Amino acid sequence: MRTITTTTLAVLVVLSAMAVADEKRPVPDAAAQKKVNEIIDSVYGEQFRGKSSASARSLLAKEVLKAGQESGEEPVEAYVLFRVARDVAAGAGDVDTALEAVREIDNAFKVDADEMLLVVIQKSAKAKTSPAARKHLAQVASNLASEAIGNGRFESAKKMIASALVAARASRDQQTIARVTRRSREIAQLTAEYGKVKEALATIGKTPDDPEASLRAGKFFCFIVGNWQRGLPLLAAGANADLRITAKLDASAPVDPKERLKLADQWWKLGQVLTGVAQNNVMQRAAHWYGKSMEGATLRGLARKKAESRIAKFAKIAAENDLPRPRTGKGTKGRTRGKPSFEVVSRFKTAPATIAASLSADGKVLMLIDGSRTSRLYNTTFGQPLKHDLHEKGGVAGGRFTFVKDVVVSAPWEGGCTLWNLRTGQKVGGPRCWQTKTVACAPNGKWMAVGQFRGKVGVVDIQNGQAVVSISAFGRNSPVEGLAFSHDSRFLAMVTRHGAGKVYQLPDGVQSADLGSGLRTALAFTPDGRLLVASRSGGAIQVRSPKTGERLGVWRGHSNTVRGIGASPDGFVVTASSDTTARIWQATDGRSQIIWKHNAPLAAVGFSPNYQHFAVVGEDGAVQVWKVTR
Repeated sequence: MRTITTTTLAVLVVLSAMAVADEKRPVPDAAAQKKVNEIIDSVYGEQFRGKSSASARSLLAKEVLKAGQESGEEPVEAYVLFRVARDVAAGAGDVDTALEAVREIDNAFKVDADEMLLVVIQKSAKAKTSPAARKHLAQVASNLASEAIGNGRFESAKKMIASALVAARASRDQQTIARVTRRSREIAQLTAEYGKVKEALATIGKTPDDPEASLRAGKFFCFIVGNWQRGLPLLAAGANADLRITAKLDASAPVDPKERLKLADQWWKLGQVLTGVAQNNVMQRAAHWYGKSMEGATLRGLARKKAESRIAKFAKIAAENDLPRPRTGKGTKGRTRGKPSFEVVSRFKTAPATIAASLSADGKVLMLIDGSRTSRLYNTTFGQPLKHDLHEKGGVAGGRFTFVKDVVVSAPWEGGCTLWNLRTGQKVGGPRCWQTKTVACAPNGKWMAVGQFRGKVGVVDIQNGQAVVSISAFGRNSPVEGLAFSHDSRFLAMVTRHGAGKVYQLPDGVQSADLGSGLRTALAFTPDGRLLVASRSGGAIQVRSPKTGERLGVWRGHSNTVRGIGASPDGFVVTASSDTTARIWQATDGRSQIIWKHNAPLAAVGFSPNYQHFAVVGEDGAVQVWKVTR
């Protein structure tokens, strides 16, 4: 019998709590919407009637969308503003802004998002736009159709891919036409297959343990659709003994590398005898588990070589067929990316008015920067200050534990940066840098970024003090107050005091994205680097693409400004807010749960360099330190 450990139980409790989404509101009634419409017309009416070009209407839609995002706790106002932004943007052919408005509505209100998305795509297709815009619309609609298939919404997928095909043909781009046409045929086949599976699903509805019906439905969802979450329980109850064993092992989410490798081998063997879409989906599942088996450093020798070789084979298939690529497990530096649980290991009180926090690798020393610009060090086991603080002439603008053991960096207001030995409190050097506003350290252990008063950001080598790149990101009157490195250290995001944000590639310093305005200074990259989460007014957390700046959605849960954000490679994000709560978020879907309800605003989040501990600090000086168990 399998034993459920305390850690496993803690993980289950955390995940079950995170699975409960915040309650959505009903759509406001017509009378309430009419009142807000009248106000909107008085504010924007002349602009609506005066903007004739698509580009002008697109800009106006973005302005209205922003007003909705900043509406705070006014649900009727937010709904109507989002609805207006959606309609104006779609009419102008700006599908990205229109879809963001739909996501905002769907995040907060009980609506038929499928129907709303379809209307946006169809309306955008009717707008007079350039061939490039129509090509983009075709790609977006095709992606939405694939998403609908993955979630079992086949009728929605059929309508969405039909709109994608219309847009593709209008773009006159032959590659786009061929790609969308191929996807249209696949969706037609999937829909036809689903019609055959309906009978099996009806049987399961009446007799849940029917093995033949479970096998047929399980094969469809796993092998044809690629929806393993829905299909695995069906295969595990199915008539095929081999598939039943493999599905049960997969559903158990094994953590032992040998068990993961065994599971990958079983899926790979099955993939060799399948063809077409079924082969692609099963081999993709095998590659997923090969990647998981290599996490950490325990899988070695020929076993590791085999896993690497098969991932490479599938990556080639993925490139040829435009499939998602598996994670290889490389670069994890011994960290196992299992589902974590969280345990409070320390609580104590420090000086009030904390504005920044950072933890040592072992979680035993906490570095705080307070409102008087003093850097203080605390022993987290006993909650006592260490004998040596990091004193800088003129005060400290920022400070962080580096990814070098026992080395911490502080940045004085008057310029320059100082490296300190944590154990002795002695200065051990430091790179020459600029007048400082904030500082961040790269996970690669080599670089440090310094935000300056005059809108510049300098990246320097921690060891030799040499400049890596100097980035003139903003104007002279725009001090940079927020910085965040991606986990692979390839991107650096920055925000000014006035809320403007940008992302740059490293080490060349080329801008990759403009994040616009209206941001707060708390921001972080999600573990895979695909998303950047940044605080906005009212407690919203905006989700952006760091490569394009595209707005992908909003996480909602806090009711006041988020002042601290930190992200771990495990796939969770921690936030601290002025609403007196700290939350843990799933980076994959934006679901969250409260981990600390305090009686004063929370001001900062700090992770240790190895991500095994994190601290949340209150404005009143209260501290809680968590240990992350994997």
